[in-house]
Amino acid sequence: MGRIKRLVRSDTVFFKASLRRFMIRKCFLLSLCLPFVVVGQTSADTVLFRIDLRTAIRNGIFNPQHEQVGIRGGQPPLSWASSVMASDTDRDGIYEVAVIFAKNDTRLVRVSYKFKMEHPGNGNSGWEEGPNRTVMVKGKTTIERAFDSLPEPTPPTFTGKIITHSGFKSKYLPVRNIFVYLPPNYDHNSRQRYPVLYMHDGRNVLDASVIGQEWEMDEAAEQLILKGEISPFILVAIDNTPHRIFEYTHEAIVFEGKQTLRRIDMSTSSNEDLLAAPGRYGVDFLSNISITTTEKSLWLHSHGSASKVKLEKHTDGTYHSVKKDLHVQFLRDANNQITGVEITGLRTGGGGSLYGKMLVEEIKPFIDRTYRTLKAAKQTFVGGSSLGGLLTMYLGITYPNVFGGLLVVSPSVWWKDEHVVQAIQTFKHKRHPKIWIDMGTAESTNAVPSANRLVAALRAKGWTTKNLSYAVVPNAQHNETAWAQRVPDMLRFLLFHKQWP
Repeated sequence: MGRIKRLVRSDTVFFKASLRRFMIRKCFLLSLCLPFVVVGQTSADTVLFRIDLRTAIRNGIFNPQHEQVGIRGGQPPLSWASSVMASDTDRDGIYEVAVIFAKNDTRLVRVSYKFKMEHPGNGNSGWEEGPNRTVMVKGKTTIERAFDSLPEPTPPTFTGKIITHSGFKSKYLPVRNIFVYLPPNYDHNSRQRYPVLYMHDGRNVLDASVIGQEWEMDEAAEQLILKGEISPFILVAIDNTPHRIFEYTHEAIVFEGKQTLRRIDMSTSSNEDLLAAPGRYGVDFLSNISITTTEKSLWLHSHGSASKVKLEKHTDGTYHSVKKDLHVQFLRDANNQITGVEITGLRTGGGGSLYGKMLVEEIKPFIDRTYRTLKAAKQTFVGGSSLGGLLTMYLGITYPNVFGGLLVVSPSVWWKDEHVVQAIQTFKHKRHPKIWIDMGTAESTNAVPSANRLVAALRAKGWTTKNLSYAVVPNAQHNETAWAQRVPDMLRFLLFHKQWP
């Protein structure tokens, strides 16, 4: 998603087609004739994107005859759900589009974005490599770079006292970093103990340097604690890994029938699969895979799994893994280049129970040993968004004796035919944790209806307005910027100061 990065995001791209057609007809009057996107009629900031695809065209990664390239992002008129298309009017391999952002005030606005190649049927593949890029929008700005060029490192945007525990090891899942925010005056009162909030996708909760936006939970915590609006608390932000889909989902999805995945990186012309097959293939973020090679074997790694599968070759030229019941056939074009792969038995997800064990058996005991925490369930909370929201819901109903409060933010209720709703229907524990649930109306078509069904299932199992808060947020998108706007209310819900001595 990008991080996957990594998520299904949605918004409406506001585009005035009639004005664009008028400008194209009049382009001979202009010194620069570009496609553009307009929002509103007031003063605005403009970013000119120039996407250099010359290397991608030479290497056969991009075909100008059949493909387009565009920009997606987290600030209207950009959206993570659809692309603002660029064009190459002079056919020099450099695609251009001017994106006009409505000017709301005089502050600099950091916009997160990414380039994406588009052609019919490629779904969520075609993203450029690496993390989301960012641009500071004010006045007229030009971004000129090659597709897939990596961004310059940027410093973290931490606020307050944050301690990093790098390379935390687990017997259940791969190593990861853990960031711990300590409240003001933590070092000045050695007797005071604090409630703890554990958050998934931890880097994005505290730091905008990787994907260009963050929840700003450290900033909100500092302000609310100093104002006396909430109890001081410890925030434990657990970083994700490349196995995020696997780790954040309790139930695996097994794709029925044959899946055709397109090659999304450069192919090598060779009759030998060991030489030509390694690379990335995908249709959407659920079925992206990588093929690698070691010595004389091919290995398949699904981005929704934590392990690689060894492929054995059949006499008919196809590959299989008996243990995983996985069958693979590589597709080649007239030039003998591998253009895709057909897979039967592909699966993704299902590692959420391991994540739960890591959190409850390893991370929480480590935090309780290292910091002055209040260990009881009523003072221990967990939260996350998207698949992290789904994971939080599962953790809450699986470990009600551990977690007394949940932040279920923009949850991916849709996973495996809304299996989480069925799981709630079987919940029998007497203890009901406090739950915050929210969803934005601009996230996806079924986002709010699915959240409604989740809330209805909870109410049917005994949750009431005393321990369940549900917010449908008008025009809110599926991104960190939108979640940041709700963070103060989330923290007040969990940590309203009158609850604590």
